[in-house]
Amino acid sequence: MKQRKLKSRQSALYDMGAICNLTGLTPHVLRSWESRYAIVAPKRLNNGRRAYSPEDLNKLQKLKILTGRGHRIGTLAKLDDKHLDARLREIGISDDGSRRQAGSIIGITLIGETLKLQSQNWQLNSPNYIEARYSSLEEATADSTRPVNEVIVLELPTVHQATLGRVASILKELDGQHALVSYRFGPQMHLSRITPKNITLCPGVMTQERLTSELARLTMAGQVQTVRHEPVRARRYTHAQLAHIASLSPSVACECPRHVSALLTDLIHFEDYSAECESLKTGDEELHRFLTEITARARNLMEQAMAKVIDQEHLTI
Repeated sequence: MKQRKLKSRQSALYDMGAICNLTGLTPHVLRSWESRYAIVAPKRLNNGRRAYSPEDLNKLQKLKILTGRGHRIGTLAKLDDKHLDARLREIGISDDGSRRQAGSIIGITLIGETLKLQSQNWQLNSPNYIEARYSSLEEATADSTRPVNEVIVLELPTVHQATLGRVASILKELDGQHALVSYRFGPQMHLSRITPKNITLCPGVMTQERLTSELARLTMAGQVQTVRHEPVRARRYTHAQLAHIASLSPSVACECPRHVSALLTDLIHFEDYSAECESLKTGDEELHRFLTEITARARNLMEQAMAKVIDQEHLTI
């Protein structure tokens, strides 16, 4: 089902399906909020369908984030925009919906023949940008010079439960943080209950406007960490080399080689452990992905320290 955006003489209006896609709310929750708390008051068209304004969309996105962080909807319903923005700032999100982090840039990789063609003239809101376009996954994986981007946009004809595992593998292979999947056919109600947090299913055609809205939602919800990092380097020492260094008798009384070797070994084990937890898909994949990355960077720093120790102590490995 395509996302439907309705036009009025005054402004653009969204139907319920579009609002649910852009906020992550279910139709049941949205109707409940409207009837019990009068959160928003959508217009009614001649055919009886609800029509939501951009202001309604903005407010519902804020409420979705805050309720996801433990705030009660009954309390939030009494707050105006000013006080909702204050609550958002308390959890590190500014009034304009941007994360308070340095370098808030989202790089995007598009994969799909239609996406590649249609997106040639797209202009995304700065500082977000499309860095790579590929006609197929094979083309993307074969490109040894491909950039590492935060968001991967995939174009698929159909989506099923098995597709989610495939998308997760693609996301990991391309070092992306979040996947937006544009598709034509699939059991939307069933898939919405089992889709991982780092994958968003987007029924219908991906357009410039929809991609912009999805990027704003991901940034606002903190689902994409927008601080760009240098790639994590491969491991410098094997377990055997570290064990050998730990067994040597150093010429300094503090036994730094042995201690640094032990620290490195623990970091490597924890890096592997976090990566294994991430692959189990128990609902906290984002946390374990973060732990894996941070541990790998700590390991890289300690490898530099080890190189210094080896050079200073004239050790042979």
